[in-house]
Amino acid sequence: MLDIIFWIAIASTFIFVIKLLLMLFGVDLSFDFGDDFLVNAVLALAMTFSWSFLALSQDGGGVTLGVYLKSLGISVSMSTVFLYLMKRARNMETGVITELSVEAGHPAEIYSRVPDKSSAGYGKVKTTIQGKTYYLKAVSESREFKYGETVHISRITNEVAHIDII
Repeated sequence: MLDIIFWIAIASTFIFVIKLLLMLFGVDLSFDFGDDFLVNAVLALAMTFSWSFLALSQDGGGVTLGVYLKSLGISVSMSTVFLYLMKRARNMETGVITELSVEAGHPAEIYSRVPDKSSAGYGKVKTTIQGKTYYLKAVSESREFKYGETVHISRITNEVAHIDII
């Protein structure tokens, strides 16, 4: 049983690290897993439960009901904090965007791949408006854009930047 939990710990940690690195470098995998928040919740719960279970079961007492309950408590607590912080970050990112307006042609940099006009979904752009840096959801008015390209924002509607080629 410890072998199974060990491999769950390794797999969930590996996926977490890959997701974190991709997010830090602005790479968008564009997989449709439904609610990404739910995926992160399950991943955080699996990772924290398995590692805490392994750590607690190594204290010489073996696998007992107490180990299960302590592991569950630790994982729920840590996952709750993790998800709370993610929710706060998401709210900070989109909290004031509805009040933004830009003139057509405002420059931006692609932060996360933006699919072409015929595809569904959003990417992200990074732009500076009135001295503040914003990361906005973005849709293309023409072709697909990749990380690092410079584009123009034609307008912002419903917290989404509509972009086009410079």
